[in-house]
Amino acid sequence: MKTQSQPLEARRSANYRPSLWEHENLLTLGNKYAVYREDNIERAKLLKQEVSKMLDETEGLLEQLELVDTLQRLGISYHYEREIKKILTNVHVRHVRHRKRVDRKRSEDLYATALEFRLLRQHGFNITEG
Repeated sequence: MKTQSQPLEARRSANYRPSLWEHENLLTLGNKYAVYREDNIERAKLLKQEVSKMLDETEGLLEQLELVDTLQRLGISYHYEREIKKILTNVHVRHVRHRKRVDRKRSEDLYATALEFRLLRQHGFNITEG
C-alpha cells in the first residue's frame, strides 16, 4: 500500500536496439523441410502401419507389454489406442481367469508382474495388488 509520502518509482529502460529483421525478411527464409512434406507424410503412414502390424503380431505377454510401454514412453501411443486396448483387455482377461492358479514362472518375474500391473492400472482396468 502506497502512501502519499512515498514517491512512485520510475521504470528503468533497457535501451534495446530495434531488431534488424523485418517481418518481410523472415517470410523470405526458406524451409527445407516443406519440400519433403508429402514424402514425410507418406513415410509416417507407412511407419504407423508397420507398428500396428508389430502390435498385432507380437506373441509373448512380456513382449506385448514392453511394446505398449515403449510406445507410451515415446509419446505415440495415441496412434494405437485400439490395438493397445485389445492387448490390455486380453491380458486382463487372462489375469482374471488365472487368478486362482498361480503361474510360478510369471509370479517370480517381478519386472513382468510390475509392468502388467502398472499398464493395466494406467488404462483403467480394475486389478488388485494380490
